[in-house]
Amino acid sequence: MKIARTVLLLTAMLASGCATTGEKKQPVALKDHPGLTGYTATGETKRCINVSSISVTTIFDDWTMLFRVHGKYYVNRLPRKCSNLEFYHSYLHNSFAGDMCKREIIYVIESNNISPVPCYLGEFLVYTKNKKQDE
Repeated sequence: MKIARTVLLLTAMLASGCATTGEKKQPVALKDHPGLTGYTATGETKRCINVSSISVTTIFDDWTMLFRVHGKYYVNRLPRKCSNLEFYHSYLHNSFAGDMCKREIIYVIESNNISPVPCYLGEFLVYTKNKKQDE
């Protein structure tokens, strides 16, 4: 029996307007998402990515995460809003097989809350980073 590994993945972004106005935000369509400017969807999906191979995690909002794995990019659009994911930019994932997969749970780590907020992962959408063109 494999021992469960707890992987605490902390990410940081530049401050990008974390204040809330009380109104319910809706997720931005991925094709219009400002965080994905410079990336192109390939149309491919993956059910899982290897946790130990993740070199960068970027949290864009309470629905959208970008993972870099061996030079490839995977966007995970959570099926439901993950409250405070954007604000705290930190989450916990329990990995039993070393993978992070669709329908698994991540937990938002809130600095003032003993009980982490659970959120389900969606499919991993494969993206490529556009090459910069010389001017």
